[in-house]
Amino acid sequence: MIENQQFDVVLLDLAMPNFSGRDIVTALYKSGKIKTTNIVTLTASSVTLNDKTDLKSKGVHSVLKKPIDPDYLLDYLQQFVTKEN
Repeated sequence: MIENQQFDVVLLDLAMPNFSGRDIVTALYKSGKIKTTNIVTLTASSVTLNDKTDLKSKGVHSVLKKPIDPDYLLDYLQQFVTKEN
């Protein structure tokens, strides 16, 4: 879906069954699609500074730590909402 549609923002968990969010980021980076996609990653795992730097160098907008307050997340995501007239 990410490769074939445009979204305001994509929330991507870094730890998913069968494949990882990092795998998706790498695939989007290699295809060039990540340049036009706002990716916000979520993780409950520890993320090192090197991990964050690597993800951001590939085009990830941000890495947020779970658990995350839903109200904070909604407020945070407002920066990506496209306003249509």
